[in-house]
Amino acid sequence: MASNQVLVPNVWSKVALIGATIVVALFGLFEIRHEVVLKDGTVLVGTAGERDDKVLPFTLVSGRTEQVALDRIERESRFRVDVDLSLGLDLKGGTTLRYRVDPPTDPTADARVSLDRAVDTFRDRLDRLGVKEIGIAPSYETNQVIIELPGVTMDEAESYQKVIESLGHLEFRILVTKSTPEVSYEAERERLQKHLDANPGWTVKSLDLRPFDVVGSNNVVYRWYPYSQRAIEEGSAAREFPFALVTIDPSQEITGRDLENVFPDTDRRGMNAIGFRMKPDRADAFGEFTGSHIDRSMAIVLDGEINSAANLNSRIDSQGIIEGGARGFPEETVKRYIATLRSGSLEVKPQLQSKATIGPTLGEAAISRGLLSGAIAGALVILFIMAYYPGIAGIITLLTLFLGVFLLIGGLGFLGATLTLPGIAGIILTLGMAVDQNILILERVREERAKGKTLFQSVKNGFERAVVTIFDSQATTFLTGAILYYLGTGPIKGFAVTLMLGIMTSMFAAVLGSKVLFSIGLDRGWFETIKFRDPLGRMTVPYSNYGRSGLIGSAIATVIGLGVFAIAYADLRGIDFAGGMQAHVRFKDSTNTGDVEKLVASRFENVQVVSMRTVDGVDGRDFLIKVRAGEQETSGTTFLNDLKASLGDRLISEGLANVVVTPSADGSKSSAEFTLSFTAPVAQDVVESRLKSRMTVDAVVAEGGTSPTTNYRVKGAFNLLRDSGRIEAEIASALANLPDEVALANPIQNSLFIGASVGKELRNSAIKAMVLAILGMLIYIRIRFHDVTWGYAATIAVAHDALLTLGLVAIFAKFGLINMELDLTMVGSFLTLIGYSINDKIVIFDRIRENLPKVDKPFREVVDLSINQTMSRTLLTGGSVMFALLVMLIMNVGYDSVIEGFAFVMFAGVIIGTYSSIFVACPLLLAYHTRAEKLAASSGGQRSTQKPQPAAS
Repeated sequence: MASNQVLVPNVWSKVALIGATIVVALFGLFEIRHEVVLKDGTVLVGTAGERDDKVLPFTLVSGRTEQVALDRIERESRFRVDVDLSLGLDLKGGTTLRYRVDPPTDPTADARVSLDRAVDTFRDRLDRLGVKEIGIAPSYETNQVIIELPGVTMDEAESYQKVIESLGHLEFRILVTKSTPEVSYEAERERLQKHLDANPGWTVKSLDLRPFDVVGSNNVVYRWYPYSQRAIEEGSAAREFPFALVTIDPSQEITGRDLENVFPDTDRRGMNAIGFRMKPDRADAFGEFTGSHIDRSMAIVLDGEINSAANLNSRIDSQGIIEGGARGFPEETVKRYIATLRSGSLEVKPQLQSKATIGPTLGEAAISRGLLSGAIAGALVILFIMAYYPGIAGIITLLTLFLGVFLLIGGLGFLGATLTLPGIAGIILTLGMAVDQNILILERVREERAKGKTLFQSVKNGFERAVVTIFDSQATTFLTGAILYYLGTGPIKGFAVTLMLGIMTSMFAAVLGSKVLFSIGLDRGWFETIKFRDPLGRMTVPYSNYGRSGLIGSAIATVIGLGVFAIAYADLRGIDFAGGMQAHVRFKDSTNTGDVEKLVASRFENVQVVSMRTVDGVDGRDFLIKVRAGEQETSGTTFLNDLKASLGDRLISEGLANVVVTPSADGSKSSAEFTLSFTAPVAQDVVESRLKSRMTVDAVVAEGGTSPTTNYRVKGAFNLLRDSGRIEAEIASALANLPDEVALANPIQNSLFIGASVGKELRNSAIKAMVLAILGMLIYIRIRFHDVTWGYAATIAVAHDALLTLGLVAIFAKFGLINMELDLTMVGSFLTLIGYSINDKIVIFDRIRENLPKVDKPFREVVDLSINQTMSRTLLTGGSVMFALLVMLIMNVGYDSVIEGFAFVMFAGVIIGTYSSIFVACPLLLAYHTRAEKLAASSGGQRSTQKPQPAAS
């Protein structure tokens, strides 16, 4: 090759750059970890601490910490290469909580600082409880905090909610008695009782007791406080009247801010209590406070509720305990209170706005199905490419595709990004878009060869002229991803990260990677020609002749679709936008929808029941039950409890149920009985060996007396005194990661609760995202094409694509052909569709822009010529993307997967978008141009149509 024929200057430096990028991706994708295999077959992967002669401290990849007894270890390896990808909650299971934290009423307070302070407090509290891999993100625009708790079940989430929602405000108060001189206890109680009698249906938490304050001398206030539920259960006085009158003396104000430390302790009976120690500079004040009220009752008030009240027998200078009644505090309550008090108090009480829980088994099914559909889609794309580009062109295309996808996955690992179910869809979509970039290059090379250019010059020109179009088309899609990331949450953010990173890696691979491969191949003489198929030949279809018919047909179809959407809108809204509750429940046996509706009708009004296919392919056992906000207002917890009560024993059994804990008389251990239910039969010896690692097992009885089976009754004991919550956590931990993906059964596969106000905010954010995406594209096209009419034509066509696809969604969902609803994931798919659609239109517009200064023909003929020249690319790209999307759609229909709705929207959108590029966008551009020519003619030739500047070449 001649010295002046250089396709890539310093090609080996570029090879080094690609190699370094691959190494970085390898480091991001893989990680060396520690592996321990236990004698019962359990495999632990994570990081080990320093061992002693009995146990090995081990932090699992999931974040859970275990003390592994050395005699349980079968073998151990300190080096294990593992894929290091962080999975989202929709794949690994867990709970997402959304709280509103209103700014303080103080007008001088900074709302942003207040929200940051709340985030720090939440994180500190959850860290103290040992929750790992938590995600906490503030939303300053809505004064909200989104908390993601990986691996946390619905029951566990209840305990964490109590910690999060607690104000953490501790007060020490003296109870008013009948002998208090300044206030008559009996008279004040009678006054409060009259108010209670006059307002039937009151609850302790709904009462505002401040109007019943009595102000004494020296600004002392006597105020009623309610007893906590636990205090009412344990104390006869609290049961008799659930309120107590206390003294608030500004001169003796002792609160949680005066504490130096709180810690687990025991009372004089050996029951669980909470110890506290005062700050040194407040010890004397606390001593004076307690010493001046000897023989009176001091109440411990936490978050406005009296938790306990004990008689002061003597002065307490700096240290004391908070007792938990006759039975003491449950262990989990001690941990919760300590975490709350150590982290400090919140300025305002956080309000739960939404709660979503996804079971881990559903996540495993979603992963396997998503990966399988991705593998099949990828295989079809490979066959498609090799069939159309046989030989070296196809091989280089496949190599760059593999490079782009590998860099994408490695980049996700390197950045620590979370892979979500929509993210898997984003990877598959990125594969289709990477194919588009390679097709743009190869079609340009084919055109240059058809002009009689040498192979080298054809490749050189092909790359130079395709890069401009690739940049323009991918920039608009990247803009869509940025808007999704800015406005989205959870899985939508994950999809946006995948989309944006995929655009960058695919462009790197397609533009630089393939160019380097072609350069080396040409330099070394590995090929002298490139084979291309050109089934379309030199097409001369007059597409502009059908523009008017296309516009009219599109208008009619869009109006019909929007009409159906308007009719179906109320039913089409998902919980994301409407607010409300929903749960995916699983029955023991096949059941029809009518029977389920009858079962829940007694508890819920206007409930919607949707039959689903289970993850193992059996129909009639899985149902999605929805109650929208406004139809019936309730909390998420109440909804689930009512749902379980209405469906009764028709649901599969709880994995861990009927837990009965009996503490020993001396408090040295706890006996426990419980039942276990698994998703598939498990051998009795496996259950016994797992449980023996955490407890003394007296008996494991298989249902029906045969093993393996799915149900067992267990009886045993724990060496330490523990409450039922702690015991349940120990059992669940012991039975985690069973062989063959067996797990404890779960009648509620996932659940979602979103307040009505949050639904409105999410809907408004979705509309904002759509408007910003279209506006951003209009501005970008205006800048790149130097004429706003090109932007008008493209954005109107894109809006047409979105609206017509929305109409199709309404029609298919209305008649039950596809399980879809209007939610955040659907908005994400529409934004992606907008990005793809504008991509397609820019390819044609770029060719028109390029041809205008070169072709001396009327504008109409230039448009037709440009469409014909890019038709092979349009059909190739559209075909390859539709292959991938069709596989995704078929593989995920009926599996409660967000990919189902995403794939349908994109599949329909690709067809509509390809059609509109030719029969909507181009006719509109032609109409604008014709109108400009007429205006110029009517003004005596003084005005001329502005042509966009040609693309750089």
